[in-house]
Amino acid sequence: MVRVTFGPSEGKLATIVDVVNSNRVLIDGEDVPRQIINVQRIQLTNQIAGVLRGTRTGKVKQIFKKEKIAQKYADSSIGRAYARQARRQSLTDFERHKVLVLRRKLSKLTHAKPNKKK
Repeated sequence: MVRVTFGPSEGKLATIVDVVNSNRVLIDGEDVPRQIINVQRIQLTNQIAGVLRGTRTGKVKQIFKKEKIAQKYADSSIGRAYARQARRQSLTDFERHKVLVLRRKLSKLTHAKPNKKK
């Protein structure tokens, strides 16, 4: 499994169907059209799909649904990190301000020194 990191399919999951050469691979996915992409524009994940070399698009989509690839990725640590990052990017100015205030309060509580006994 790979995550596309550049282009119109950025952030979507796909699988490598074939290797074109040392710099390019053929990918296909549930939400990603079948395409040849440079290896510098994808990121490997720990998930493995049961897709054989040259598998057709329809079969790839069936495997994605059957094995619940998107759900497994969302439950992984890297999937949660990207979801958190996307959530932070979608915050409004006021929501970012609220996060800042809450982080300051949390920092004060965690770094506060207990009162000394006399």
